[in-house]
Amino acid sequence: MDVQPAFAVSGPDELLAVIGRAPFASLVVAGPRGLEAAHLPMLYDVGTRVLTGHVARRNPLAERDGAQAMAI
Repeated sequence: MDVQPAFAVSGPDELLAVIGRAPFASLVVAGPRGLEAAHLPMLYDVGTRVLTGHVARRNPLAERDGAQAMAI
C-alpha cells in the first residue's frame, strides 16, 4: 500500500490516537455478490487488542457472519 508521508502513522501509540479521534471504520466483507462495504462504529480495546463494531440487523453485512472481512 502506498502511504503518502503526510498520512503516515509512525507507530502503535499514534495509531491508537487516530482511532480514538475517529472511532469508525469501513468494513469490507466478501459476499456472494462480491465485495461489500459499510461504514461502522468501531472501538479498539487496548487490553485485549480486539476491534469491535456494530452492524445493524438491516445492514446486508449482518448476513455475512463468519465471512472474511477487513476493517479499514
